[in-house]
Amino acid sequence: MEKAYFNCSNKVWIFWTNDINITILQDKEQHVHIKAEHNNCPSFLLMIVYAKCTEELRRELWSDSKNLASTIKEPWGVIGDFNVITNREEKLGGRPHRLEKSLEFIECLNEYGLQDAGFAGAKVTCCDNRDPPLTIWKRLDKLVYNLDWFDNLNNTPVTHISRSCSDHVPLLVKLHHEYTQGTRYFKFLNLWTEHPEFKQTVQNSWNIFIHGNPLYILHQKIKNTTKALSTWSRATFGDIYEEPKRLKNFIRDLEEICMTNNTLENRSELSKSKVEFIRYLKIHDSILSQKARINWFNKGDANTAYFYATIKKKRRKLTIRRIQDGEGNWLEDCESIVEGDEDNIRISAIPTLQEVTKIVFPLMPIAPQDLMALVGCSTANVGAL
Repeated sequence: MEKAYFNCSNKVWIFWTNDINITILQDKEQHVHIKAEHNNCPSFLLMIVYAKCTEELRRELWSDSKNLASTIKEPWGVIGDFNVITNREEKLGGRPHRLEKSLEFIECLNEYGLQDAGFAGAKVTCCDNRDPPLTIWKRLDKLVYNLDWFDNLNNTPVTHISRSCSDHVPLLVKLHHEYTQGTRYFKFLNLWTEHPEFKQTVQNSWNIFIHGNPLYILHQKIKNTTKALSTWSRATFGDIYEEPKRLKNFIRDLEEICMTNNTLENRSELSKSKVEFIRYLKIHDSILSQKARINWFNKGDANTAYFYATIKKKRRKLTIRRIQDGEGNWLEDCESIVEGDEDNIRISAIPTLQEVTKIVFPLMPIAPQDLMALVGCSTANVGAL
């Protein structure tokens, strides 16, 4: 049995089955705000929108969204027809898009901490159905969500389905809750270079004698150095994620102690703990800044939420959500992607000499016949390290 709901303007319709619990939280002319609950998925908030066609009329929708965003502390998504695009790449045909038409929408997304979920399929979602060459296509329909959505519903692929009778394409959104712990690779932290022991740590591990061919020597030296730096970092900086949590609780307990026993020793211990806690906060800012690949950083106003949003946006773009096998079938779930032997082999295979030549030589100011001389020179230099 299915249930249904339509909003006050009769523009937004919602249908759901009995295994899903839907609570209507807000009903406005341009949107419906709901809470959805299902046994196999974390509960989430969803705002379904059908925005007005003019910038002035859409401001009411942005204002309503702002009021909601200020109170939400759980997974929140906004989906539907926004009737506005964010950049010129989301429009085909017609006059070039003017950025000022998108500024209010972009400001809303940034202020509310909402990021585009991305999509698969056609690049645009709406066509005005004019005859060529006057036809205009735009990507007006999309899903955007906050950081809590990313953390709890990290696998949310959006597919643009082919349109039929409507001038808009349907959006197929699949919700999956999965936690995948990928391989933990060595990461060089820029903050290490500011420590007086860093240079000596690198030199000690790099100067260990290794016997073998030049490439093997280089590989082992890098391996030894990364291992030494990881060990040294844990001993020098501690657990940079757990230690601040411990200090936060410790400071709270010390403050309560000082209220009843305000001795010089207790105050001194409290001051030292606060200094150590601030040090870890600065370490976190440095790491987040590096991960987000941001070259500028305002030390007086560290926007940690912005860094997290940037990192997670990059992580989402790097996620492989589906692949196509040799027979043209799309594999979407993790098990099918992993078990797709032919595709997995192609992805994991070592590039052939022909593939490297095809990609590298057009980018290098060197003739192919000079390749062996270049490689010979490089291996000799490696052996001298």
